[in-house]
Amino acid sequence: MAHRTHTTAVALLTAAALLTGCTTTSTGQATTTTEEQPTSGLPGSGGESSVPGAAELADRPQEIDLTGIDPCTLNTEDGLLEQGIDREPRPNRSADPHEPTCSLDHSTGPPYYGIQVKLKPGEGAEVLLAPNLNLDTEIIDIAGFPAVQNRRPTDMRGCFVDVSVAEGQTLSIQFDGGEEMGPPEYHCERATAAATMATETLVALHGN
Repeated sequence: MAHRTHTTAVALLTAAALLTGCTTTSTGQATTTTEEQPTSGLPGSGGESSVPGAAELADRPQEIDLTGIDPCTLNTEDGLLEQGIDREPRPNRSADPHEPTCSLDHSTGPPYYGIQVKLKPGEGAEVLLAPNLNLDTEIIDIAGFPAVQNRRPTDMRGCFVDVSVAEGQTLSIQFDGGEEMGPPEYHCERATAAATMATETLVALHGN
């Protein structure tokens, strides 16, 4: 349910770190390939942009504090089955300890792919709409919450959906399936589906 599209390409970032656990190897194990998601470094909140020149997100239906939540609890057994996840959800130990991350993988056979569920309790989703970031972005709705679908223009391997669940707090989903799974639009569809499931579970477990 896209409202409008914002494409920004002003300056390339000078560094790109790798996220953990996303695509394939010949042994069927998830590996690291997709570039790190850039941010403007500024906090933000839904409905009120703190990033100069950035678009505003719609109001949230409620505020859900991410503090202390385990991201590996945000997918039900049925949801994992629907997404084709065939390994037990596991914490990503290499992730920023202030941004707990859970890795979900399909690794028993091709096509191999991975989903990262990351909680950002100190960063709003709309920082991704900053005009200085080299990102293709689209404002969408995820289970009633405003969200930013985003990817680097040159990244054919994955897509992010960042859901604004509270002021200055974001539920971030990354889908990484590799080019062999299809065009970027397919990866974003999968990221959107995963974000919807995680957000619905978040609301059920921790919502008002």
